[in-house]
Amino acid sequence: MKYSEKAEFVASKRLLMTDEKQVPIESIDGMFQRVARFLSDDEETYEKFYGVMKDLDFLPNSPCLVNAGKPGKTYNLSACFVLGIEDSISSIYSTLHDVAKVHKQGGGTGFNFSSLRPSNSNVASTNGVASGPVSFMHLYDASTDAIKQGGVRRGANIGILNVSHPDIEEFIDCKQGNGELENFNISVAITDEFMKAVYHDTTFDLHFGDTRKTVSAKVLWNKIIANAHKTGDPGLLFIDKINKHNPLSGSKFELLITNPCGEVPLSVDEACCLGSVNWSNMVDEFGEINKEKLASVTTIGVELLNAIIDKSTYPTENIRKKVLLSRKIGLGVMGVADAFIKLKMVYGSEESLETIEELNSVMLDTCVLATHEYPKTFEAITSYKAPLHIIESLNRIGISVENYSPANATLMTIAPTGTLSMLADCSSGIEPVFFFESTENRVGESKKYTHPLYAEYKEHFPKINVPRYFIESHDVDVDAHIQTQAAFQKFVCNAVSKTINLPRGSSLESVDKAYKDAYMLGCKGVTVYIDGSLDNQTMEGSNSYTRGRKFIEPVERPETLTGSTHEILTGFGELYVTINYHGGFPFEVLCNIGKSGASENAKAEAVGKLISLALRSGISMEHIIKQIEGIVGSKSQYTEYGLVTSIPDAIAKILINKVLTTSVVERSVGMQTCIDCNSTELRYEGSCLVCNACGWKSCGN
Repeated sequence: MKYSEKAEFVASKRLLMTDEKQVPIESIDGMFQRVARFLSDDEETYEKFYGVMKDLDFLPNSPCLVNAGKPGKTYNLSACFVLGIEDSISSIYSTLHDVAKVHKQGGGTGFNFSSLRPSNSNVASTNGVASGPVSFMHLYDASTDAIKQGGVRRGANIGILNVSHPDIEEFIDCKQGNGELENFNISVAITDEFMKAVYHDTTFDLHFGDTRKTVSAKVLWNKIIANAHKTGDPGLLFIDKINKHNPLSGSKFELLITNPCGEVPLSVDEACCLGSVNWSNMVDEFGEINKEKLASVTTIGVELLNAIIDKSTYPTENIRKKVLLSRKIGLGVMGVADAFIKLKMVYGSEESLETIEELNSVMLDTCVLATHEYPKTFEAITSYKAPLHIIESLNRIGISVENYSPANATLMTIAPTGTLSMLADCSSGIEPVFFFESTENRVGESKKYTHPLYAEYKEHFPKINVPRYFIESHDVDVDAHIQTQAAFQKFVCNAVSKTINLPRGSSLESVDKAYKDAYMLGCKGVTVYIDGSLDNQTMEGSNSYTRGRKFIEPVERPETLTGSTHEILTGFGELYVTINYHGGFPFEVLCNIGKSGASENAKAEAVGKLISLALRSGISMEHIIKQIEGIVGSKSQYTEYGLVTSIPDAIAKILINKVLTTSVVERSVGMQTCIDCNSTELRYEGSCLVCNACGWKSCGN
């Protein structure tokens, strides 16, 4: 099978075996053969595993592709692990030792720091005071920095703190400085009690042992919203909802932590075993969903993930024992947005939500049947209680709850699929397409990339505007993002990793609404990112006007910019509008009215400079156009763009026709660059940064 240029590049960069000079010594097909051979015990199983991977119908998580069957390797095939921390120096450093072993083998780690006493608490053994959870997060962050220098891949962590911990305010702020805890995602574990206090605007108790503090729930909530609006951190975990649907009872299996991307809530010393079905490949050439193929691939996926559990080695003996107790798997999806395009459905529409329910029903029922028929049962079956969505599935397929004997305590999850989706050349996870055309700044070269389905449509219909179902992430309404996540959550044993990507200029209220809607719709967690929010630096002045107020510092203009000049007739003569770009964004607008006189030219120049200032400050083009379009002046003029009522209106018409409807906007995430290839082509998936050029992922899995 011939794989795409993008797949070949990503595989050579991140997945294939290499020699001592880092030159690949196997092909993509050879990698799939290696993995299938290692995981299978007979030829029939080998052919099934190899077939679904070769055809890009199902792919296991990256560590399995990298490590399975490698000569002389320790076969860690899981992407992420969660570790416990107790309130003692010995436990803190013992866990840190385990963290180093996990990161050395290429895994990510999750922690809940709520067991650590708050800062300034008494420490009886030393007559001193505690430094608090955030200080030890810095210790773990430094260790991650050290290990990543020699490890297989960059380590990644998630730090969680319960909303009732006395240090919660410090925790919410802990990533607000430049470069602070850059190896951590952070999430607040939110309880139903806290949300009730937020909605009723009452007080909420923070407590740890004898330390107690009462705060306004709404003030604390607004602090979370403000920081998430500013940088994307913290995300939220709705911890009571997570444990309400926990299939395993007892404190040993209490869910307090997730993996770094947030899609797998786990108890201490558990691992995530993940793989994804490619929905795009489930749509046939006639635009019909092949449900039989979906069921067949899902069955093989369940079998393959169980083989990973049995064939993998684990960083610690405690992890190995705990994994075999529950045998949790997370079978997920990718290529969802591509499937919608093939089905001619708009992402987030009612039609797409109905399709999500239809296909997830097929997958869940298939998973339930496959795990029931698998020739093993997880050891903690006596602690198992089937959640409602499993009971509903059992009813559909005709198995009684009493006779249900699953091999796995959990079945489905929705993970981000950065590297896997690049290998399969499909859209990532359940996310919308981030952009259909882009420039990937790879090491030593700049390469244009066009989404395959978009390119195919433009080839067949070069003069026709693309239909609405070619929709990019930033154009998807926030409600559609949340409803899509909630639609998947109904069928998922674990959780859903998805980022609610909001356009530049989105308000605090939009973040507040997204977080509350996620809670009310039954999501187990939520992450929001506002496009470009990491660009903006704030400053406080010292005079009476600036005191106590925060302002955006515009990005400085580079010495050289490229762009194009457009001409439009106004009542004052020809107006020339030059639009310059930087990093793929409209960055500067220059306006000149020609021979109309100094006064009108000065006005045009002033409007251009103010538009430029707004663009350099992160204001969206849509918001700018809304302010100047339709302004009526003393002279109007009919043009090819319609009636031009003033110079500002003329500028708006150029921006609408030359930026919003025809140019390709290439988006980057803040001013960050990929640590592997220095590309600026980063995007958020779940709570993880993903490099669109080489597949690097901040979550490490």
